[in-house]
This record gives sequence, structure tokens and C-alpha cells, in this order.
Amino acid sequence: MKSTFLTTKNCRSSVIAMFSVLTERADAGIEVRICLGGSDSIDADERSALVGYAPLRGYGEASIRLHRGALYNLIYRSDDQLFVVQRAYGVGIAAAPVLHLERTDGGGMFATYAESFERAWAEAEPEGPELIRVPE
Repeated sequence: MKSTFLTTKNCRSSVIAMFSVLTERADAGIEVRICLGGSDSIDADERSALVGYAPLRGYGEASIRLHRGALYNLIYRSDDQLFVVQRAYGVGIAAAPVLHLERTDGGGMFATYAESFERAWAEAEPEGPELIRVPE
């Protein structure tokens, strides 16, 4: 089993909702990858998300990376299941449409979004302690 998670910089509620699920999976030896998108400099939303995810660094197979380009969707993946939150102009993220995709033999849309994540992950840089100041 492999678990992958991709989000953009301004989804603090996703951090809270997903944290216990992600820590359970990482502790069980399942690879958890979090790729946060943002700008050339760390802003308050990104720092908030990084601080929220920072404790995951102490759990099994969890990795966090920062991507400096635009990430157009939120992608949540676990094995052969993929949820893609579609961004829509004038629509808040909580009301945005969500695609539920399953891997099929032909590839199709699942493969397109899975490959998109892999490209973003490959271009992203591992987060470092200098980027996160976790309150003690």
C-alpha cells in the first residue's frame, strides 16, 4: 500500500483533517508524501501548513517537499484511488467540485493526475528545518 497526498499552500483545514490518518499510515510503514505548492518565498499560509505538517517528520515513511510553481489542483491519493479537487474561479475551496478516480487498465485521467503529482514531486525541494519553526 502506498499513500500520497498533494495540496496547495492555503489549505490549513486539510492539515488538521488529514493529520491523524497520515500519521497512522506513516507509522504502519506506508509511504506518505506531501507536496506543498507556493511562491518563491514562504508566506504565512505556507508557513502555517508547514508547521501543521512538521510533526509528521517523526513518523515512519513521511516526506514533505515544497514546490515553487503553481499547483492547479489538490490531489489526494491512496493506492488506486484518487480524489482531485478542481479549482474554479469564484468558488471557494470548500465548495469546489471533486473528481473521484480509480486506476484502470487504460490509464486515462487517473494516470494523468498521478503523473502530474510525480512531476511536481520530482521538481519540489525537501523542506528543511530552517523553513519551519515549530513552537516548543
